[in-house]
Amino acid sequence: MKTEEATKMIYKVDKARTAYHKRYAKYAPGDPDSKQIMIDSSMLGVRGTAEILAEIVQKRFGL
Repeated sequence: MKTEEATKMIYKVDKARTAYHKRYAKYAPGDPDSKQIMIDSSMLGVRGTAEILAEIVQKRFGL
């Protein structure tokens, strides 16, 4: 597959995914207002991200 074809396919799939989310979930996938939590794992690394998520789960479920 040529680069141009792949780029067009990616654009088409992304557009379809966004339309699906807007129709059935009533939000756009990249919309930060629709997120309950966003973590920049590139800033924290895998271990730091896992530690934060574990703490959130523990607090949420009283563990």
